[in-house]
Amino acid sequence: MLSGAYGVALAALLLVADLPLAAAHATLTHRAIIGGRERVSINAGWRFQRFISNPDSLSYNILKSWILPSGNDFVKSSGSQKTRPTGTQPGANLNFTQASFNDASWEKVNIPHDWAIKGPFNAPGVSGGMGRLPSNGVGWYRRVVYISAEDAGKTIFLDVDGAMSYAAVWLNGNIVGGWPYGYASFRLDLTPYVKTGADNILAIRLDNALDNSRWYPGAGIYRNAWLVKLNPVHVAQYGTFVTTPTISSSFATVSLTVDIKNKGTSSQVVDVVTEIRPQNESGIQGSGVATLSKASATVAAGGKAVVSASATVANPKLWGPKPNQTPNLYVAITKLSVNGQVIDT
Repeated sequence: MLSGAYGVALAALLLVADLPLAAAHATLTHRAIIGGRERVSINAGWRFQRFISNPDSLSYNILKSWILPSGNDFVKSSGSQKTRPTGTQPGANLNFTQASFNDASWEKVNIPHDWAIKGPFNAPGVSGGMGRLPSNGVGWYRRVVYISAEDAGKTIFLDVDGAMSYAAVWLNGNIVGGWPYGYASFRLDLTPYVKTGADNILAIRLDNALDNSRWYPGAGIYRNAWLVKLNPVHVAQYGTFVTTPTISSSFATVSLTVDIKNKGTSSQVVDVVTEIRPQNESGIQGSGVATLSKASATVAAGGKAVVSASATVANPKLWGPKPNQTPNLYVAITKLSVNGQVIDT
């Protein structure tokens, strides 16, 4: 029933350049190196402590101006973006953020971790609507992260897939940023604060109030956390957008937009090439069926650029739900090159 497949075929071709990384996420691969990108799980080896009363004199009101700039990539108007403050950083002298602090008495945990589920049930002050589990309090997580000397010159991000809530992050005593909303993933740029060839102290503070939800909210870093190491010139997070303006059983038109970031110190001329490949249900890719027209852009230091390209896929295998149809898929593999050298895939 091809007519039924047309309406959902967009799902077959709506693909992102970092799809293999999403697969790595799903299987909790410890380390994945793909075309210049390295993604490392940091789920293991944390120390954790929950405090019912505030142990550090910090609050979201104090941290807010340091946290909000973390969301600038999602603010369309530059006039509405937030500027990181100057001056004394909150928590800079706090013992929990320092390498000298001895956290041996803290609980050993791996993430994903929810501090509330260990109970006790009918926790004091927690309503039935919130599950009567002790989700309230301030929680601190600490971990040593070794960054190799080979990573010098790379851009290094922290990706947290979910943390409840009002997350604030320090690296080596420097506040990096944070994310107040507990039901969303977030990314922070660790690069300015990283020490290569050395241990780095990563500390994350969470703060959950009583009566902050109408249901069980959870507590803690309840999903995975990753280090992502990239060339300073790379495809931005969520930076690939694919559409299929025309679809039929005989051909499909594929349009691609790629956002490129340059976090380096010099302007770069970047070439962008994307290949469309079929992918079966096991994730195995076949040979390329189309290559989008090559696009190039000059990306200023500290800036970004957007390139667009298109191609036609002949006789596409359309997507449709089982059992009467076949959920065919394609992937778009995008490569960035500078002076003929691939720097990101």
